[in-house]
Amino acid sequence: MMRKRHMVLTVYFLILFIPIYWMANTSLKTDGEILNAFTLYPQEITFDHYEEIFTSEVWRSSFLNSLIYVVMNVLITLMAAIPAAGPVNRRPALYSVIPPSA
Repeated sequence: MMRKRHMVLTVYFLILFIPIYWMANTSLKTDGEILNAFTLYPQEITFDHYEEIFTSEVWRSSFLNSLIYVVMNVLITLMAAIPAAGPVNRRPALYSVIPPSA
């Protein structure tokens, strides 16, 4: 039974890994290889896409915009979560989903 569970989990995580592999794989391919041929790995590795991202002003401003959004979202979440943690910390059994053990 345990062996079957491990096999199912292994297959599950391999399936979850496919999009990450595809993204990394595609980022290292040339434009021509991306558009013309289906390959499972890059025939010719290039870092031009990374160079464009780190040197382009458009990408830099988009990244800064995303960073500002994430920081604001974290701050708003903390402003709501920190005051709510006080009552939960004082009376954990009242807010617990799991009933207390005897």
